Amino acid sequence: MGDFIRGLIVKLHVTPEQEVEFKKNYGCTRKTYNELLNKYKDRHGDDSIEIPTQKELNQFLKETKKELPYLKETESTSLQQ
Repeated sequence: MGDFIRGLIVKLHVTPEQEVEFKKNYGCTRKTYNELLNKYKDRHGDDSIEIPTQKELNQFLKETKKELPYLKETESTSLQQ
């Protein structure tokens, strides 16, 4: 027999309040990613092939949280990922 790739589709039935929290969390993670990318490019240039260190990314995240205080309202682990 051959190998099969199986998937599972799950549909969540959430309350309106939970939907707002999901959207807020996703929006903040996307905003954080874009902000950290911009800070990295500003510091190292657009052509840099260096991989940022964890320490550097954590510093960027701290700076971004100071600039955008609403990021403190969301789940912190998703911002770090």
